[in-house]
Amino acid sequence: MAESSQENTLDLPLEIAELIIDEVARQNDKQALRTMALVSPCYVDRCQKKLFHTIDLGDRCISGEEYYRRLYRILSQRPNFRSYVRDLRLVDTYVWDINKESWTWLVTEDSICDVLDLLPNLHSFSLTFNTGQPTWTSFKPCIRHALMQLAKRPSLISYSLNHIYNFPPTLLVSLAVMKHLELNDVTVHDLALTSSLPVVLSIASISTPRLESLILKAPSPTTLLVLRSILSLSPHPTLIALRVAMVNNQDTTTIVELWGLMQWAASSITDLEWRPSLRPPAPIDIGILSRLQTLQFMVNFHSEAQPVFSELLVLLQQISSGSLFHHLIIECMFLKAVELVACGSDWSALDQMLSKSEFDGLKSVVFCARFRSAPGLKVSAKTIVEEQLPAIRARGVHIRFDMDPY
Repeated sequence: MAESSQENTLDLPLEIAELIIDEVARQNDKQALRTMALVSPCYVDRCQKKLFHTIDLGDRCISGEEYYRRLYRILSQRPNFRSYVRDLRLVDTYVWDINKESWTWLVTEDSICDVLDLLPNLHSFSLTFNTGQPTWTSFKPCIRHALMQLAKRPSLISYSLNHIYNFPPTLLVSLAVMKHLELNDVTVHDLALTSSLPVVLSIASISTPRLESLILKAPSPTTLLVLRSILSLSPHPTLIALRVAMVNNQDTTTIVELWGLMQWAASSITDLEWRPSLRPPAPIDIGILSRLQTLQFMVNFHSEAQPVFSELLVLLQQISSGSLFHHLIIECMFLKAVELVACGSDWSALDQMLSKSEFDGLKSVVFCARFRSAPGLKVSAKTIVEEQLPAIRARGVHIRFDMDPY
């Protein structure tokens, strides 16, 4: 039996095995990583590093508090695991939890301060509430202090806050020095904002913004005002990628603040993602983005508005970066084959637009579906989509459907 077992064992060079482990980790297949760790002692260390690289309390259907208790126990018992964690995502609970009070533990759990201190190699941090909308002052003082101290670590490059209200404007200064910042439904405390803004700016003047990527979801006008004021202190904008989602196009104040932010970064933005399926309203004009290389826009194929590409076509007419514009990404809502086929004249209009000389630098048009769709629908959509836009395909533009973009 022993000889048979040895004959059936594949003795791979360690370098090859590590490449396989890296690929499995890239696909986020944690069960496969656990299995591979049991194959050979030589694989254990690399598998554990990949398993603990990203800790996301929202990736299982268990309460965030229970998940957190397990993590805290493991980190307490296995100190060597602490240095493996590079990306920590604290979540109150998984998205489908029906207990609307599941968020309270995350604002009162003292040991969170210890956990953050125990992880020396963090480069990315996220704090998300799926069931609650706490104010900043509802956090225990020690947790508030730990969260902001974390933002000051030189090694931390990415910070994300989700669904937090009455955030102090002065603390946005610490977040503005991140390379990658996401603010999802974060509202700034606007009490006496007029008088406090000069204080914010005096603090910000001694720091150097290095923001390269900014994600704004459901942004409030006060948050945008403070953020724009802080960033505008830098004469040389560093913002490369701007992603905007869940914006109320009827909220004039928010739109004006967004426009001010885009004007400040007009000479540096190369990637723009606008996720409302309606084009940005006036005064926003993306023609100001002279170095734009990539545009991502959402198209609703089930919309009653016809033609389905009408909003996108108007937006494309604004692009002024000429040969620098290389990539168009179209996020598809609803992937029914019959609806994709039915808009034949709409496909022709898009093909005609992208055939203009203004888009001579175009290299690819990528279609994707962010939300979970049945594999069969994606396969049908891929077949249909990749047969469209014949004029620009003939010119060498790559047309593809990304089956799993996220």
